[in-house]
Amino acid sequence: MKINRPLINPTPKEIEDEYQHMPSRTSTPIQQAPLRSREQLTLRVDNRELRLKQMFGSYKQKLKKRLDVLEVSPFWKNPGVSFMAVSYFFNILLLFIGGIFAFNNLPPNIQLFYDPIQKTWFRDQDKSLILLMPVFLACFFFIQFRLVNFIFRNDKRLGVTIAWIATYLNIVLLVAISQIYRLNT
Repeated sequence: MKINRPLINPTPKEIEDEYQHMPSRTSTPIQQAPLRSREQLTLRVDNRELRLKQMFGSYKQKLKKRLDVLEVSPFWKNPGVSFMAVSYFFNILLLFIGGIFAFNNLPPNIQLFYDPIQKTWFRDQDKSLILLMPVFLACFFFIQFRLVNFIFRNDKRLGVTIAWIATYLNIVLLVAISQIYRLNT
């Protein structure tokens, strides 16, 4: 028997009528227990508690969406990433500004690479490399920054470790840049 009714909660009277008109599935009819009251069939739900849970759930969902938008924030909380970015920018700035001011004082071929076998510096590099090095370093920084950001989403410790290693290498590069300017001017 298919029950035709709308998809709303039935009233206690409708439930009572439905049970009385249903055929018995056993061979012997079962007597229904008399209802004590109509309140016996209603379920009271504390609406305040349900509303409070829904309200907190919606706030929690909004905060999750906000954190997804601001996912960059935990990335910058670690000082390794900040030091990496600052040291890269400082090296790029030093190469660019130092190259502009020292470009006229540099010889046509600069000493950029060291030969440990002959224990001398190679003089085969053109001095225009001083002005191209900041561009290459900036491209390398953006590639490394994207890599660290991508790794940080999956493994925070590895991303931070790579950032600290890049910071250390930038400090070594800073010493190398100062040596290049000192040897060539």
